[in-house]
Amino acid sequence: WCSNTATVTVNAQPTITGTLTVCIGATTTLTESGTPAAVNPWTSSNTGVATITNAGIVTGVAAGTTTITYTNNNGCTRTATVTVNALPTITGPTAVCDGATITLTGSGTPAAVNPWTSSNTGVATVTNAGVITGVNPGTTVITYTNNNGCSNTVTITVNAQPTITGTLTVCVGSTTTLTGSGTPAAVNPWTSSNTGVATVTNAGVVTGVAAGTTTITYTNNNGCSNTATVTVNAQPTITGTLTVCIGATTTLTGSGTPAAVNPWTSSNTGVATVTNAGVVTGVAAGTSVITYTNNGGCTRTATVTVNALPTITGPTAVCVGSSITLTGSGTPAAVNPWTSSNTGVATVSNAGVVTGVNPGTTVITYTNNNGCSNTVTITVNAQPTITGTLTVCVGSTTTLTGSGTPAAVNPWTSSNTGVATITNAGVVTGVTAGTTTITYTNNTGCSNTATVTVNAQPTITGTLTVC
Repeated sequence: WCSNTATVTVNAQPTITGTLTVCIGATTTLTESGTPAAVNPWTSSNTGVATITNAGIVTGVAAGTTTITYTNNNGCTRTATVTVNALPTITGPTAVCDGATITLTGSGTPAAVNPWTSSNTGVATVTNAGVITGVNPGTTVITYTNNNGCSNTVTITVNAQPTITGTLTVCVGSTTTLTGSGTPAAVNPWTSSNTGVATVTNAGVVTGVAAGTTTITYTNNNGCSNTATVTVNAQPTITGTLTVCIGATTTLTGSGTPAAVNPWTSSNTGVATVTNAGVVTGVAAGTSVITYTNNGGCTRTATVTVNALPTITGPTAVCVGSSITLTGSGTPAAVNPWTSSNTGVATVSNAGVVTGVNPGTTVITYTNNNGCSNTVTITVNAQPTITGTLTVCVGSTTTLTGSGTPAAVNPWTSSNTGVATITNAGVVTGVTAGTTTITYTNNTGCSNTATVTVNAQPTITGTLTVC
């Protein structure tokens, strides 16, 4: 029988090395052994899952698996299964406020090392648990990587905290307006932590309710908020007498520490003035509103009534031993409405009856039921004296002399001109036997009396002829 021989060469299968997992949108490069086939050395069984170039670069297209076949120049092939993993998802807010935190959640199992990273830690940091903290206004890219090595990103915006400006102290019953930067939130942009201390409107108007502190929170349309502590100061109190007489003073006291400038003011200085020490001086009858301001800027008012001084009418002179009556306007005080500064000169009763005691002057004070008083100076004049002979015969005269200056009209009078008459010069003429009271009045209106006796003329009896 006939035979022939041939040599058969058995070529080794090529090998494929490289990472056989890839994420959607990412690439992995496979390496072959030997020389690749001239045409289509690399092929993918499912280009909807992954594609591969002639250089062995695999690109993930969709989650799944595909068979990658490598052919060398000997026509030998090797296959490998490539798994394309889906990208993880990131859920959570995409904005955070400066100084605040938000939490992002990544799908699947996070990578064991640094599953979360921030592209700009000067804007925001992120923990391995996905907690983002705003550091400064701006944007940063947050990357999440799962345990398959696949990652996804989200852009986080860090918004600046708003600012609050305005006066942070207010008095009970008063208001202060705060202003927040930016655009306020559409709903409840301003809130108070303690509305029993202060309330706040959506326009930022704070009203003091009771003394204490409350935290006012302002939220802008980015959801960022800031807080300010508002102190509500109690209104001061005013104590003291709220009535005063014209020309007199009353001292008011305000609680707490008075303001450094103009702690006390009067609404009508034509009625009453007030010093920085709270001393009110009555100027004219009427009312004035006195305002006290403490060092917290809180005020309290009190109405002060200024009462007119009473008037005193009546004579201003009286003789020793005589009395005059003074009349005071209004209602007299219940106790001691009338007083004399010198009772050794004149006394005065509660009814205003002044009695001369000794020559001199005294100040009589009248006080009404408002506590207002007025004074008048009373002169007490001495009684005049009468000197001369107090007996006269019928038909004869005697001259009397009065001390001081006689009254201009009728300085001398006789109580009984049928017994004796008297001239303005004090010349008494006996008319008939008897007695009469002679009154002398001086130019101060003071008078004295003396009794003049008129004696009958004697008679002569007997023969009136003689040789």
